[in-house]
Amino acid sequence: MRGQDRARAEPCNSGIHGRRAGPRGIALDQSGCGHARRGMRQWAVAAVRTAAARGRAKLQLVPIGHHRASGAQRRDRRARLARAVSGTVTRSLEIISAMQSNRSIDAGTTPALRRRRLLLALAAAPFAAGLSFVPRAALAARQAVIEGRDRWLFPGWESYVDDDTPACLKTVDLIAAAAGKLAAHGIRCTIVVAPLKARAAADKLPEGNALSPALAQRYASMLAHGKQAGLDFVDAVAALGNVDTSQDSTYIRADYHWSAHTAEAVADAAADRLLAAGTLPGELAAPPALGEWTETMDFGDLATLLAPERRRAIGKDRFIVREQADGGGLLADATPVVQVVGNSMVQPYLGFPQRLAHTLARPVGLTWTFGDTGPWKTLLNYLESPGFAAQKPQALVWQFNEGQMAYGPGASGQWDAPSIMAEGAWLDRVEKALAR
Repeated sequence: MRGQDRARAEPCNSGIHGRRAGPRGIALDQSGCGHARRGMRQWAVAAVRTAAARGRAKLQLVPIGHHRASGAQRRDRRARLARAVSGTVTRSLEIISAMQSNRSIDAGTTPALRRRRLLLALAAAPFAAGLSFVPRAALAARQAVIEGRDRWLFPGWESYVDDDTPACLKTVDLIAAAAGKLAAHGIRCTIVVAPLKARAAADKLPEGNALSPALAQRYASMLAHGKQAGLDFVDAVAALGNVDTSQDSTYIRADYHWSAHTAEAVADAAADRLLAAGTLPGELAAPPALGEWTETMDFGDLATLLAPERRRAIGKDRFIVREQADGGGLLADATPVVQVVGNSMVQPYLGFPQRLAHTLARPVGLTWTFGDTGPWKTLLNYLESPGFAAQKPQALVWQFNEGQMAYGPGASGQWDAPSIMAEGAWLDRVEKALAR
């Protein structure tokens, strides 16, 4: 997504912390800091430089200007970068090649470890200039992005072939356990799982490629399993059918994210689930105004991983989002009746929380972090916050990505190191936060 509309996933140095007003009746907490950043290339460059230089696979977004490294520090980072890349590029190429040819990908390693190796090579490739392994690193970056029909791009680290349904169902059970604890404290929980881009745009996959039969049924299996476990589960795949594709695509062509039109369609589906579960407290208010649709052109985040000549060939994307409307019927600093917890799919730029507040005519809060923090730690960020302790919401909308549903809180290599914990320890922290 465009850098100017991304917020840092952790408290920044802007001096703005705690709950504060967000756009159109949305209250943001420090996990979704609204300190805007300019320039998509700048944040992408800082992200991959930090990840590669530290020898880690995760892409940690570090805004330009928040720290300035000395010459010695920069030389040290360059040296560590060289060591990190040289041991990972070859294996990453093998992983990507296997994924693209529908072969089994190293049965001896976990999916999380495969993803870690892949992203490390991706992170390092743009900064390999002047090093002896430039061509292979650049090739890894290019092949990590799957090019489909009509210049559509797909993330190479999310397989649309391998079946991990049993692990996903186990995750659904853990979500149900947490939802049960929330319900015991009077908080409804509605689950939203953003579908794979390959599922939403299967007709744009490379010629001769398709979702494997098992993977094609995975989302429905999770939905059915969740309902059996008593979860209030939004069918986001069905919501894709409500997107007017004459106006916008369901997912952004060369970007990882769903479009703003899809974000709003899924928000409406979530609102329907919340209202079907019972009346929300408080009087109906004039819904916050939604801005007019506007369009800009920019490179999608997947396109930025390509070599310059390939990126130019793929071209820029149409980013169709709403302008921030003036006024609004709900006070931005009102106590949230509904809290949204998720990742960049529900960031304000794409309009999910604004649309939810508009449809419900209730104050909506938002806690969001980037994907490598993971849904488990993101929920804890909210539950352990002073804002939650002071005033608990009536309902919580908890958002996941389908491509990460196989991974619990203890998935080493999948999440940031501070986010990794055993399932039992995670549940204990949820219970302790709720009991405050």
